[in-house]
Amino acid sequence: MKISRQIIAFSLVSFGLVTLLSAQDCKLYFPQKTGSVREMKSYTKKDDYTGKMVQEVLSKHVEGNNVDITVRTTMYDDKDTETASHEIEVRCEDGVFKIDMTDYLSELLQSYQSMDVELHGDNLVIPPDLKIGESLPDASAEIIVRSGGLKIMDMTVEILNRQVEARENITTEAGTFDCYKITYVVEAKTKLMNVTTRTVEWLAENVGIVKSENYNRKDKLSSYSVLTRFEE
Repeated sequence: MKISRQIIAFSLVSFGLVTLLSAQDCKLYFPQKTGSVREMKSYTKKDDYTGKMVQEVLSKHVEGNNVDITVRTTMYDDKDTETASHEIEVRCEDGVFKIDMTDYLSELLQSYQSMDVELHGDNLVIPPDLKIGESLPDASAEIIVRSGGLKIMDMTVEILNRQVEARENITTEAGTFDCYKITYVVEAKTKLMNVTTRTVEWLAENVGIVKSENYNRKDKLSSYSVLTRFEE
């Protein structure tokens, strides 16, 4: 079974920093303005286009020290034909930014839309003030897929060894962004296989993932994604 690198990327699918609640120093790794749109295009290591993800902020809700933002994520294939669309929520709670692991697994899950999919997972969290050299919490999720009442897949996905490595300016066709460089290891396991990859992401305040690179177990580039459109 082939595991798409875009499970991780983006993805973690894509996110940015902005102060929402000064008392709690709450920062979001995603645009907060209703109507904001971000587009990430993905490519193979040979620069062949494989598809894109478009995210639109639908609403923002503030209650006490918490901020919830509802986002529509739409996936497209290499012919720019829509393949899946769903809504997610990103949340800032007591100064900590949280994303449900479901979003990171969105591309994998779309392959099983006609089946019964059960998912359990942690929140992927990012503290309000990133520091170079800092280690971030791990996260994991379990996916169980059934068809006709029979279990056909049981997979665990773990995001491990998350490190804030640097702060760099990254330029794409969407603009130039001041980014934090974050690296982590992804382990995907089933009874029949164990796939380990490494991801490098560049996150910008109030924008999200500007660039993402995915490396295979031999640490060679296998695919990458870049921010190609950003509208507030």
